[in-house]
Amino acid sequence: MSVIIEKEYGLPEQYQETQLTLLPQDPHCLYAYWEISEEDIRQFKVKMGPEIWEKSVPALKITNVSRSSHSYIRINDFSESWYIRVQDAGCLYFAEIGRKLTDGGFIRMAASNYSATPLDTVGNITEVRFADYRTLQASSPESGPEAQEIYIQGGAVPEFAGRPGTSSLEFMNLNPEHMLEGVSSMEIAVPLLREYLGISSDMRTEKP
Repeated sequence: MSVIIEKEYGLPEQYQETQLTLLPQDPHCLYAYWEISEEDIRQFKVKMGPEIWEKSVPALKITNVSRSSHSYIRINDFSESWYIRVQDAGCLYFAEIGRKLTDGGFIRMAASNYSATPLDTVGNITEVRFADYRTLQASSPESGPEAQEIYIQGGAVPEFAGRPGTSSLEFMNLNPEHMLEGVSSMEIAVPLLREYLGISSDMRTEKP
């Protein structure tokens, strides 16, 4: 009898790749995580001098692209992530990590992706329109599946609309010129292409 021994695989603490990622958490909070490789730290000390490294402090520079403003956050050499409070909601941000000099200068070591925070207010769209897919009528011309389309004809009930178990995946590919304003593509789906849907004839309600 063979014995199978499962070995646990632990993720490395570092990948030795310099990178900075910025994610929105809520309208007034961003989350940043990063890694600075040992090689990039060594190159910094070679190019700038070890005294610049020693006399500077690690910092994050947060730029609000929408408002053309920026601010600095002092971190430490042991941090790998940070929660960042921002004043303006609904704005586009990006971050940089580097060294803040005593004279106010900043030397960047990595830049993040762009990240947008959501709004912190109720949306200003007050008009809502709803559509009932049961008011759609499906035509099944004899000319073949390529001619089958869903048409908007108020009051007519398609033969598949009242069938129990009908999913939104069965209402797709609506011709763009027949789209209803405010209706998602997942609420209006596929014409009656039985081969595409895998629906047999005994699953369909016959027309009167």
